Amino acid sequence: MLYLRIFFGVCFGMLAADYANGQTTLCTSNGPGVVHVKIYMTVNGWSGSPLVCFKPDGFIPEAGFSYQGPGTYLALERDYQNVEAGYWSVSVLAEGDSTQQVYVPSSAGKEIWLTFSGVGGNNWFNWDPVDEHPEGGCQKKRCVRNAGCRACAPGKVTAGLGSLDLEISLGQANYGESAGSLFLKSTAPDPSLATPAALKLGRPQQVSVVRSNTALRQVLAPQCLADIVTVNDFKYEIRLHSPDPNQVDGLYPTNGTAFSTIIIENPAATTNDVSQLRVTADGRVSEYTWNTTQNRWELTTGNGLRRQAKSSVWEAGGTVRVDTNEVWAGGGWQIESLERWQVLDSRTNLIERIVDPTGQPLTNLWSYCTEVPTNDARFGLLGQRIEPSGYWERFEYEASARRTKTVTQAGNAPTNALESACRVITNLYASTAPHRTTITYLLGQEIARRYQITNTAQTVDIRCQSAGAAWSAAENLVTSNQTYASGPFAEQDQSTRHPDGTFTLQQYAIANGLRTTTTWRGV
Repeated sequence: MLYLRIFFGVCFGMLAADYANGQTTLCTSNGPGVVHVKIYMTVNGWSGSPLVCFKPDGFIPEAGFSYQGPGTYLALERDYQNVEAGYWSVSVLAEGDSTQQVYVPSSAGKEIWLTFSGVGGNNWFNWDPVDEHPEGGCQKKRCVRNAGCRACAPGKVTAGLGSLDLEISLGQANYGESAGSLFLKSTAPDPSLATPAALKLGRPQQVSVVRSNTALRQVLAPQCLADIVTVNDFKYEIRLHSPDPNQVDGLYPTNGTAFSTIIIENPAATTNDVSQLRVTADGRVSEYTWNTTQNRWELTTGNGLRRQAKSSVWEAGGTVRVDTNEVWAGGGWQIESLERWQVLDSRTNLIERIVDPTGQPLTNLWSYCTEVPTNDARFGLLGQRIEPSGYWERFEYEASARRTKTVTQAGNAPTNALESACRVITNLYASTAPHRTTITYLLGQEIARRYQITNTAQTVDIRCQSAGAAWSAAENLVTSNQTYASGPFAEQDQSTRHPDGTFTLQQYAIANGLRTTTTWRGV
């Protein structure tokens, strides 16, 4: 079991990782635009490296820890400077994952509350790559991104590795957000896996739930009704129907034949053998098989055409975790890819990925900022990455962890090349306009300059046509974007003035559960 306590500013809340819902508070009590984030994880029995992310500043911090026995771990504690007002994503990945929008107010002293939906299981790893970080992170978004919902079509089934890891999408909620998913997760065989008792609900939005005792019986989402029906002690079905919110005798009506059916069963149909779990989704079969020798789950997909497994070991005195992904080919297991994760204080960072390590290896390398104290906001941030082609990038940050410089390879320059032999992007930050100045150099010569001004409900992007131009130069190309400051469409685009003098205007309306966006373009 794993529990998380998440403190924002001087306020706090808790996420219980099995059914319970908790609340977190985000405060700007340390001064205008300053957010202090403090995240604890209390663990009693665990494997893997849970991650927590908060992205308010244009970079992607990552926190995690190596489980060393029951106790409470400080996963992340940082001050984030100059946090803009707006919506930011917070991701908590532990026994599943949860991604929520957080509204950061523009002035000091304000607070907001959000709710994390608790999820359960015995192991963790579920992470989709986004933006800059080699293994994912958090993004500023106007709609919530749920890492587990790879596709938002109702009934989309995703089977993962590292444990028994199954996820079934419930489709979309309003404005393209995910309505959540049903999932199964387990590190070892258990008789309950073939019953609705093991089925959990993750990241629900705009859903209603009916339970039979404690097990899920129905989940009503905007795009579907998941009707969970027990066939026998070793088999149940998840039948997806068109939603009807009018209950009859405590259940939502199914109204005809299901448009999709997922069957979950123990094919041995006995409690004496729980080493397999078969999932059939509209005729497509995925099957988990427990390997007692390797002490791991193996996954067969494509109606038996693909068999794969993932295992983890620790090396370097328990400071580096090696994840090996294998596929069955030619009568034996072959290593498909290998990843190394290094424990840096309270976090775990990906440092190497090798695809096809025993054939034609393609290697990615990452290194991180470790030259600063562990309580420095920059500690553990990405310092350098190298691609299989030999292309590389290295990064520098200011004290508040905002990126100030990106140096990238030009030609065949080595990783330690002088900046005058590379392409360099610098970022300068200020509390007055322009709030951000970005200058790009190639082989020591300025080739691009950009200014950005960020005010409440307005951003101005200024691109210069001449090297060294002032932000107010008449020849600059200026794009000004205005958003709605409040109301149901807060943070949505309202108007944009383009460098050629044309305008784009947007207006929104909601009627009968539908949202209409009207766009005008012209002079």
